[in-house]
Amino acid sequence: MINVDNLKIKYNDYTAIKDINLKLNKNETCSIIGPSGCGKSTLLYSLAGILKPSEGTIKINNSYVKSNRKKTGLILQNYGLFPWKTVWENVILGLKLRKVNKKEIEIKATSILKKLNIIRLRDKYPSQLSGGQSQRVAIARTLTTEPDLLLMDEPFSSLDALTREDIQRFLLEIYNENNLTICLVTHNIEEAVFLGRKIYIMSYKGSIKKIIKNPHFGDLSLRQRKDFHSMCNDIRMILKEGDTND
Repeated sequence: MINVDNLKIKYNDYTAIKDINLKLNKNETCSIIGPSGCGKSTLLYSLAGILKPSEGTIKINNSYVKSNRKKTGLILQNYGLFPWKTVWENVILGLKLRKVNKKEIEIKATSILKKLNIIRLRDKYPSQLSGGQSQRVAIARTLTTEPDLLLMDEPFSSLDALTREDIQRFLLEIYNENNLTICLVTHNIEEAVFLGRKIYIMSYKGSIKKIIKNPHFGDLSLRQRKDFHSMCNDIRMILKEGDTND
């Protein structure tokens, strides 16, 4: 699905990321974690086709990524909802831009809003929603376009702890139902372990220093297992090593 080879991104004379090699199979998930400013978001935006490589290549489904890809969905930290549009208008925006006919829009959007249990919110505006509701609307808008790849940049960071865990479980259910490939940027260790089959740990120098495979991915009760806390501690130690040894 995703093949990144020797990727480097520069802003003028500043190198944001370098020597990035990343492989993710179809219907897998990965978490990208690392210290602030290490280039996590830069890497995600390059996968989305927003940033162009200074060196190296990015392939998705064996095609080079040169611009925004139609089947890639992107969800950002601030949800990206238009405050002057209702929930319904926000959700169908992608379909309207793709000139999908009104009947199909009605069927598809209604089905997804019902599935995400937010159909009752269709006439509300973003300012009237909670953080968890806003995140579900952002996910609904993305799912209407039927992506095969979902990129997420710290999408749950503004939520309280319990809502965050609820949305994480919800995302895992969506993943199981829709056969998505998901790439998540996060600064939260527990989130990285819960949602990543592969966990890419970045150094502050903008490269990947460690890849961890999560054999327990997909277990909704993972947080109650000793293995979960052990893996979180291992990642915490690797991140701390970067403060002095990189």
